[in-house]
Amino acid sequence: MIIDYVLGKKNHTFKQISEKDLLNLNFLLTNSKGDFLNLGVSSNSCKYQGFNVCKSSTVEIFKFVESIFPVGVDVDKVSYFGNRVERSFKSKFTEELNYTYSDDETPSDYLDSTNNFFSKDKSCTKDSFFVGPTGGLIYEISNFEGTLNIDLDMKKKNDFNKSGRDYKTFTEDGVVYVEFTKNNGKYSYKQFLGVKAQNFAYDLVEKFVTKHYEFTRLQKSDWKWSVYRLMQVNILNNKKLFFGCGFSLDEVKSQIELLEKHQIEVEDISNNETLNFFENISNINFEKPLSEKVKVAYDLSCAACYKFLNVELKNKYVGIGSFAGYPYFSNVWARDDIFGLRALINLGEVGLVKSRIDFYLKNIDSKTGGLKNLLSRDNESNCDIVFLLGKRIEDFLYYLIDRDELHKVYSNDELLLIYRKLNSSFLNIVKYNWDFDNELIKVKNLNGFRDNCFDKFPLNVQVLFLSFSSFMAFLGKIVGSDMDVEKFLDFENLLKLKIKSSFVRGGNLYSSLSLEKITYDVFSAYYFFPDLFLRSEWEEIIDKSLMVLKNDWSGISSLSSEHKDFIDTHSGFDRKSRDLGDSFFYMNNLTAICLNDLNENKYRKIISSILSSSTHDVLECGSIGFSSELSSSVEKTSEGNLAHLTSSTSFVEMIDKLFVKEN
Repeated sequence: MIIDYVLGKKNHTFKQISEKDLLNLNFLLTNSKGDFLNLGVSSNSCKYQGFNVCKSSTVEIFKFVESIFPVGVDVDKVSYFGNRVERSFKSKFTEELNYTYSDDETPSDYLDSTNNFFSKDKSCTKDSFFVGPTGGLIYEISNFEGTLNIDLDMKKKNDFNKSGRDYKTFTEDGVVYVEFTKNNGKYSYKQFLGVKAQNFAYDLVEKFVTKHYEFTRLQKSDWKWSVYRLMQVNILNNKKLFFGCGFSLDEVKSQIELLEKHQIEVEDISNNETLNFFENISNINFEKPLSEKVKVAYDLSCAACYKFLNVELKNKYVGIGSFAGYPYFSNVWARDDIFGLRALINLGEVGLVKSRIDFYLKNIDSKTGGLKNLLSRDNESNCDIVFLLGKRIEDFLYYLIDRDELHKVYSNDELLLIYRKLNSSFLNIVKYNWDFDNELIKVKNLNGFRDNCFDKFPLNVQVLFLSFSSFMAFLGKIVGSDMDVEKFLDFENLLKLKIKSSFVRGGNLYSSLSLEKITYDVFSAYYFFPDLFLRSEWEEIIDKSLMVLKNDWSGISSLSSEHKDFIDTHSGFDRKSRDLGDSFFYMNNLTAICLNDLNENKYRKIISSILSSSTHDVLECGSIGFSSELSSSVEKTSEGNLAHLTSSTSFVEMIDKLFVKEN
């Protein structure tokens, strides 16, 4: 399979030959309102893939289209343009092609698989996808004779109850409309879809067909699901189809009308924006040279950051936010969103970073001092998310200070308001979460920096609180609150000593008070607060940790391989292996950042291996152009979300750290 990236005016071509990776290879297109098209390059291997629409009023995801695929062809190449995807196929040419060869050439040099002669510039079957900026989808296919299957799977994202699914089809003004009704208790809702094609010729099928999803099977989940085959479109040469998807007929009609009447203008605007973006990114220079692969992966990851982080969710409860990963985590997770701000800071997105910081500051819980992780749901606030917010505000302020722009962006009054808000949060967190017996932060709802936390006093939350305390002293100096500065510094020193005495034994840094597990929290501890130990102490700790956490391909396991609960292969849907051995790409990237900062020469080989595996994942695995969530420890694979927010943003941060941008 050829993977072609068209970034601006430059083409970069790679070849994927791994059968396992090809099986899960897919592409992803998004728009700023939260809609996303995620399709397998050849066929869907995951039952969550398809064209999905975000309902702004509730920030819920609804699936509409399962797949659009021409019958009887095989994909030979997929081209990613950033805002559009094009597939090229091996067969079904519509033109009769002839080739005149010279005396020194033989006909056998120019035979295709059917023993027909063709010219080097032969025209092949191609199709393409474009997601409308305000909704809807444009599909085009050229140089094809045959039928095109359009399969629907209209439902709420996680509604896999087969009962009560009712599809009704009708036509109006050359558009085939589908009204879908689900009537099954709490899962009762309606969706509408419309399809319009030029020179429309089709056969309605209107029946359920069973699909098998190989990636879902490997995830050890129910991998069979029936979808609705709406129609077969009969194509002679070229066809263009416009899809409208929404929650009323008027919404669907307006989407189709906009895309049909203004396709050229809409696509031109999108193309120009994409072209300008990649041209600007290509002008970024580094102090050390980047290989073509690393540079392309970096440019794609920068684009991914914007696709994830520059989403406007027009909802009274959420407002802004990022989906944590595709295709599974289409929820707005504050933790992942805030973590990713480091990449936007590096990209100089001052206005976007400031608006996000302001949003989260306003949403701090006045009682607990914490922040909700899932903004779109009614759930308990978490203290560690405020600690993480403090870290990103600190990063932002240092960025502005280095450029002598602090007071261009923040007035003294604004800085004072931030300080007072976070100081109040600090006091409420201590009141609500501090355990006076252990003199540590207690995670009450068992939800810490990772997805799930099975310890009341996890190391990563203690280190984040230590980082937050240090930041409050720093911010206090800026706003002139000298008395509070001393209090924060005293607290910082006491907490530092407590962490050392509670989590360190025999040169090992453990993740919990039981001193039982060595986990990748060693590297997050360095990342969030490198001043916790002397550099010589850190080297001893990290050397010991690498012996039990680094796997054969240099990924970092989430748990020591010597632990009795260690699992070396991703367990899939049950998530059991996530904290018991899986290797997360974002943590691998952070590890490279930490090792580079601690002793670049000593750890050069490991850093290089991490860089290579993360780059390969972006370019040739999972969702092309995006970083996957995690891998098995036993071998490098692409698992979990095949396009993951923190993986992409941490890749940008890693490259900026390893190669250093020129001023």
